[in-house]
Amino acid sequence: MLYSQYMCSHILRSSQTLLQSEPHCASYHLAEPWDTPSSSLLHTWHRFKHNETDFCFVIVPDRDVHIVCEPPNFTRSLRGLPYPRLDVFIQSCLDSGDELQLCDVIDGTDLPEEWGEKNLELDGTNDVEWANEATRRSDEYKGGKYPNWSPFACNRRSRRAMWQSYVRTKRDRMDWTKPSHVFTTQYHIIDTPDSWTVLSDDY
Repeated sequence: MLYSQYMCSHILRSSQTLLQSEPHCASYHLAEPWDTPSSSLLHTWHRFKHNETDFCFVIVPDRDVHIVCEPPNFTRSLRGLPYPRLDVFIQSCLDSGDELQLCDVIDGTDLPEEWGEKNLELDGTNDVEWANEATRRSDEYKGGKYPNWSPFACNRRSRRAMWQSYVRTKRDRMDWTKPSHVFTTQYHIIDTPDSWTVLSDDY
């Protein structure tokens, strides 16, 4: 299982150093980096693995996910893990042009179109300047190990059009294994609470 922890860019290195020192190094070790590029910049950062389980995590600078790492932008899970507020996370998907994550979070939450109009900044386009800068950092990783790898949205796209496109087609992404009398989206079951409001036995 992989978990990404977002962190302010200026304390990233010190956090990585801390995890490699006592007492934390007794629980975690620095894992081998991925040998293939990811659809983000995760492959460019250190990956830490728990010594006794398959759990691993990557500490990612906030600039890589287009989220300002400030307390008001985060909430905590029922087990105390910090993660971005729903509106903050979805806004980052729109701003970065990450349509894959946008699709997943819409299908996982079954949000209505009106929710976006009330809670998101839908005017304007994705942040092309951010995408170009992320592409540059990807190109420079390990002296150009993955040349021309650019999974980022470098073409301008309307944020409102992205939101409407995915929220209006939730039902279209349900195949025969997800009958409409059971599911509202491919990931959301009728009359079930939102997953983050229920304490899981696993996480």
